[in-house]
Amino acid sequence: MTTTTRLVVLGAPDPEMKTIERLVLAHGWFVSDAMCRGNRVTSKTAYEADMPVCMGEQVWVECRPRTGFTKGVIYVDHHKKGDPGFGLPPEKYWEASSVGQICKMLNHPSSVRLRMVAAADHCLGAAYRGECPGVHPKGLGKWRVASRAKFQGRTEEDVLRRITEAMMLIRQAPKLSMGNEIVADLRIY
Repeated sequence: MTTTTRLVVLGAPDPEMKTIERLVLAHGWFVSDAMCRGNRVTSKTAYEADMPVCMGEQVWVECRPRTGFTKGVIYVDHHKKGDPGFGLPPEKYWEASSVGQICKMLNHPSSVRLRMVAAADHCLGAAYRGECPGVHPKGLGKWRVASRAKFQGRTEEDVLRRITEAMMLIRQAPKLSMGNEIVADLRIY
């Protein structure tokens, strides 16, 4: 257990954020959902959050007030330029990810599951290509299907069916050249 008690303000709900919430609560920290105009933030409104009434030592995870960075607040994120984990390569996924940053603050060790959460959030494509040390692509795929199904209230079979349908669309779609990459053109779907 840590000796410092902080208020952790959580961004948009997703499996990573649920993992972070469980971790900080287990270490005795307090949790608040980031709000935007009276509603829990979404991925679209996470960086337009209202300042909570409670002041004191705060950690904001993948969200921030609409007024911008606030002095004295610790920001944990990796999605935008200026974030502590932004732009780090796949082999540094643990340090880059919000889960990894929180675990470092808590002095909490990594685990197979936590590494999958971190890699999936920071660099999913690279993780599936085997570029994240300690994360095995097949295990990641199974975990992602199970965690998405649970989070979305669906069956694993339904999630797998939707993945298969998406893969078929990608294979059948016309291809475009973008820079040095060939991509599926899904604009008509």
